[in-house]
Amino acid sequence: HQQNPVGTSETETMPADLVLVSIGYRGMPLAGMEELQLFDNQKGVVANDHGKVVGENNLFVAGWIKRGPTGIIGTNIADAKDT
Repeated sequence: HQQNPVGTSETETMPADLVLVSIGYRGMPLAGMEELQLFDNQKGVVANDHGKVVGENNLFVAGWIKRGPTGIIGTNIADAKDT
């Protein structure tokens, strides 16, 4: 039996300072990341050490943008714990 999403017509508004779109299989750099050498174009990931973005900052990554498009949802749990 194939499952298909069905809309409910319900909406919810949540305040946010940043919203990221996560569609596809390859990470893309945000504006300015390449110039700061924070993005590895070869691998499609943010340069990091166990999830901590390299350099003097308070930035962290997890999931595919950390390690590349591998694994399943469960892989992200262990990955987030590593971060």
